Amino acid sequence: MKFKEIREKYRSKFPASLVSAAVKIAIDMGGNMTGAYKKIEKMKRGLGDDPIVKDALRLANESVNEETLNELNFSYAFFDKQSLNKFMMKALKLKGLEVIDSEKVKAGHYVVKVKADDKKVISKSNSIALKAMSEEKLDINEKGWKPESSAAFDKTMKDKKLQKDIAKFFDTDRHEFMKVKDAEKKFPYMIKYMKNSEFLKINKEKLTDKNLMMVAMTMSEED
Repeated sequence: MKFKEIREKYRSKFPASLVSAAVKIAIDMGGNMTGAYKKIEKMKRGLGDDPIVKDALRLANESVNEETLNELNFSYAFFDKQSLNKFMMKALKLKGLEVIDSEKVKAGHYVVKVKADDKKVISKSNSIALKAMSEEKLDINEKGWKPESSAAFDKTMKDKKLQKDIAKFFDTDRHEFMKVKDAEKKFPYMIKYMKNSEFLKINKEKLTDKNLMMVAMTMSEED
């Protein structure tokens, strides 16, 4: 899955407080997906189909499914290092849960493989993961970034040199940890373009180590 597909998949149109409340309902009513969905829909029509809430419903249901207990190995996906760390800090302390492996896949996100054979441990692990995932997915959304104009967007998409640099940036090992000053040495054209972009100007932001990945995803050409 490409970065822009990931971003679109997890973009929520609902307030963070509402999504968080729905996630809590999903966890509290684990095993009763239909009932949880109906209750969430009563809060706000369409909320049950929100990507974050759908993940919560799925994980909460799996956590009490007896068949799931026969499949002891399962995994979670996190889309930035900070969210991964939030999960790992608590997961490593959870008795009965074994963290088997953690790796960064080609698409740029992180996959954590864990193992457990107790229903309560799985449920607790799912809750920890859901909280980390929801906080992560809402961060950019809560920021309220404004899109650049159609003309500026078209210019960005048609700039072959820029798109080539962005593609190379994403293919670079550990690019998610790369700082602006380091990226500028390897991809001077990309960084210069970003710093002077309409996207950052209308959002009254400067290019920083923290938002570099998000800006790159925003300017990435769709496949």
